[in-house]
Amino acid sequence: MYDHEGVTPADPTPPPAAEGRGEPPAGAEARDETAAAEATAATPAEAGPAAPVGRLRRPNPVRDMAISLGVLVVPLLVLMAFCRPQAADIETVDASRTYRAASAEAKYPVREPAGLPSGWRATSASVNRLAGGPITLRVSYITPSSKYIQVVQSDIPSETLIPQELGGGKIQGRTEIGAVVWHRYAGRRGDETALVLLDPKVTVVVTGDAPVGELTAFAALLR
Repeated sequence: MYDHEGVTPADPTPPPAAEGRGEPPAGAEARDETAAAEATAATPAEAGPAAPVGRLRRPNPVRDMAISLGVLVVPLLVLMAFCRPQAADIETVDASRTYRAASAEAKYPVREPAGLPSGWRATSASVNRLAGGPITLRVSYITPSSKYIQVVQSDIPSETLIPQELGGGKIQGRTEIGAVVWHRYAGRRGDETALVLLDPKVTVVVTGDAPVGELTAFAALLR
């Protein structure tokens, strides 16, 4: 076979077969695995129904504070109940000696309860003497109902003594005891009442958490 000018004879050698003929192109397997993973993720898992989510409790400061206070107060009240002294354990004093000592020095007639029934017990008694000035007698009692009463007698001016003893308690009315007018005041604490006798020479204050009946009975015995 002759070559003509400008013509190149065809190469009789067939082109080599492509490597891996019949195999998937590079990267195809990775793409298949990615597609399978995406399909699996897109398909909901065949599991049971999702557990319901509980409702979150909204904070309640008032309720939480009340619970906290209850936890603190209840044991305290129980402790106070056990530690409170019984009536039989309270010490008593002989107040008659203090009344006599006040009478010997005071410029006013000192009043002492006469014929005080059994069940009344004096727990403290004192005389406060200011140099060349007023004398104040103070005696405390436990009543038959285990309540508290204190009698104060002083020639300190009433406008000074009453706020001092009653903490600014407001007047509530008047009570006649043996034809003598006593003024009724609120006591220093919310559960206290006071009976006040305004005499030109002395102010007498009978106060305590005892019922008004016991306060009145005690005031009626002051002579």
